[in-house]
Amino acid sequence: MPSTDYVILTVEGLQQLFDGLKRRRYRVLGPTVRDQAIVYDDITSVEDLPRGWADQQEGGRYRLIRRDDDALFGFAVGPHSWKKFLHSPIQRLWTAERRDDGVHIAPEPCSTERLAFIGVRACEIAAIAI
Repeated sequence: MPSTDYVILTVEGLQQLFDGLKRRRYRVLGPTVRDQAIVYDDITSVEDLPRGWADQQEGGRYRLIRRDDDALFGFAVGPHSWKKFLHSPIQRLWTAERRDDGVHIAPEPCSTERLAFIGVRACEIAAIAI
């Protein structure tokens, strides 16, 4: 008997997934076309995905090209990584306030933001695990 360890998700189903994640207060992140590249950023709908776009990469060269289909994830890993969302390059650790009785230092609370990554490749999952 064939394995049923997979699911086929329609474009409409993918939009429903996005909507459900947003209702549960997740920040939805995925690939989108910006500044002539496919980059990872906030996305709100299927329309934000790089439908029909691919990237062509060679030594020292990156450019977008149109595909012959409407594939949503038909590109190689681009110039960005998920690391910027997992390990912020700028993070406030504490704040200080000068008062009449001296300086008061308060630690910055940890972020409780919930992230949902869409379109993560297997190689990227392996890198995140490291």
